[in-house]
Amino acid sequence: MPAIIGLQAITHALDEIDHLPPAEYAPGVDRAAVGVRSFVQEINAIWRGEVMPEALIGIINDARERLDVARSSGVEFVFAVDPGVMPPIPVATIDGWIRDYTIDGELWLAPPTLQVRASLPVAFLKEPSGRPPPPALISAIVDALPACLWRRAPRMRQLYHALDDAGKPTGFLARPMTELPAGRPLLRLVVQAGRQIDQEADALGRPNMQRVGESS
Repeated sequence: MPAIIGLQAITHALDEIDHLPPAEYAPGVDRAAVGVRSFVQEINAIWRGEVMPEALIGIINDARERLDVARSSGVEFVFAVDPGVMPPIPVATIDGWIRDYTIDGELWLAPPTLQVRASLPVAFLKEPSGRPPPPALISAIVDALPACLWRRAPRMRQLYHALDDAGKPTGFLARPMTELPAGRPLLRLVVQAGRQIDQEADALGRPNMQRVGESS
């Protein structure tokens, strides 16, 4: 059916969406969302009153998943050394990133002096609609985070201090933001909608951490 072919075409296109020019990324996501919604409605209308085949359900879910990933994608930074120590990032440096590279979305950073093993996230950068950030901005952040590697990530992983029954830290774990494990979140939001926030805590090196369930 044309609707099935259309869904599969959108799914394939979303896999390649990072190759679009930055200005075309958000409109591309919007067009994909309209297409997915339209094709799914058409398929549901055709199969109304009938049991939809599992393969067709999988095609629909795959298209929706790719669309969700396109919207939530960002850049994750992890240490290449084990363990790594998070350096302090001055307020002026973050202001420079916003001014020189136009951060329109969010930037999350681990607190200064935090020591974590390789592969755990210490920073996450997400631009609106999930579009790839400018390479120059990624390079500037890497320069401020010695021994760090970066990768395009489908979703942000929050870094937590795992806690025992007595509330004492027992180690670290990283989980998607959609999950709420027992623990203390460590990555804090320092830029939102292109504006730096929590400047006092950042300047003093305070981690500004809350337990899961507390307001941020």
